[in-house]
Amino acid sequence: MDCCNHQCEACHKHKERTPEEMKALINRLNRIEGQVRGIRGMVENSAYCPDILTQVAATSAALNAFTKELLASHIRTCVADDIRAGHDEAIDELVQTLQNLDLPPVNLRFLQSHLTKNAFAIAPTHLCGIALEPKE
Repeated sequence: MDCCNHQCEACHKHKERTPEEMKALINRLNRIEGQVRGIRGMVENSAYCPDILTQVAATSAALNAFTKELLASHIRTCVADDIRAGHDEAIDELVQTLQNLDLPPVNLRFLQSHLTKNAFAIAPTHLCGIALEPKE
């Protein structure tokens, strides 16, 4: 079936987040939203281009930090749980997700061949410069 009619399994995937995780993600998004509104105000007030670009760079860095935090959580929980449960297709989904993100280069074939059920028995601590250790 077509994914747009929300009948496929992928459309129904979701992630239950702890209140702490939800709060941290929403706080980051609120800051990013404020930064974007600030950039809009700068454009509307004809601010000097380099000043706007500096704010764009800061906003981009904040969005990248959000992406890394969400990705690390996804790998620690969803991907690891799926692999432990024998759903090795989670590796292919992770590889596709990484290909869609603007992250530092990573050898995706190496990643795909080394992320196995056994690899998550000894949990990796970093991927693409992203710390995977749970925050204390």
